[in-house]
Amino acid sequence: MKNIFILFFFLFSLSACNDNTSSGNNSDTTKNSSSTNSLTNTPGSGIMIPPDTDTATALNSIGDLVLGMKTSPIMRMFGRPDSVSKTGLWPGDGLMHQDWLYRSRGISLNMAMEEGQKDMFISSITVKKPCTLKTQRGIGIGSVYAEVMMAYEKEIDQSLSKKNVIVIGSIYDGIIVSFENDKASNIFIGAAAE
Repeated sequence: MKNIFILFFFLFSLSACNDNTSSGNNSDTTKNSSSTNSLTNTPGSGIMIPPDTDTATALNSIGDLVLGMKTSPIMRMFGRPDSVSKTGLWPGDGLMHQDWLYRSRGISLNMAMEEGQKDMFISSITVKKPCTLKTQRGIGIGSVYAEVMMAYEKEIDQSLSKKNVIVIGSIYDGIIVSFENDKASNIFIGAAAE
């Protein structure tokens, strides 16, 4: 009797699983299959994510620069930086950090690596004038306050945002947009706090 009950329960569970997909409600299946066909970002992988509006993706890139991108693709895109800071250990994350500055492009990259490693990856991105790169939601230097509010409406941290600063996501992982005269003057992407 116990075996019949277990068999009945198993068959019932199996048929319940099949009913969802056979009823035509396969929106979850569609979402999953499309997400497996897209690239994902792995810190330090150098993989660039194609544009979409996914929250995680929208909060970790600007132009073709993506948090976690390795040195090689950066060098192919922009060449050698105008200046490079000394490498130093950050106690907050235990990584070795170095700043790469592309002055004529208005781009500053904080690069990081584990101690003893050679290949660095982007830890944070800061852009200012004359940078022309845009986030995946079309925000860049010169975007007005209202545009930023509309583009990231659901992700804005209201408790930390003010008229001259919008925090998107969080200060631990997100975008911080600073404004002068109602226009974006500085965009920071990454962890501003540990």
